[in-house]
Amino acid sequence: YDDVKSSFGDVAGFKGRQDTKVFLIQREREREKKKRMLREARELCYKHRDAYHEALKKASSKKELRALEKLFEKHCPRSWVDHFEKIRLDQEKFTKLTSKN
Repeated sequence: YDDVKSSFGDVAGFKGRQDTKVFLIQREREREKKKRMLREARELCYKHRDAYHEALKKASSKKELRALEKLFEKHCPRSWVDHFEKIRLDQEKFTKLTSKN
């Protein structure tokens, strides 16, 4: 039994409880790293969205607007860009409708 167990462990690269603990710690570190990367990417997206929307409000030059729009589209998923633009346009419509009355 010991021969089979040790040979199986060598083949699988699995040495016992210590390997399990190390594996679980490494997996948890990888998850945390991915979460951190996603959070940083999300914050970068929000930063470029806010800069682009602020430039639209200020009526910046077309060249500047286009550069900010490209950064916004580069750093945000397409579905997010569409969603943020829909919200912005809806807010503009609401503002126009409420300011007339």
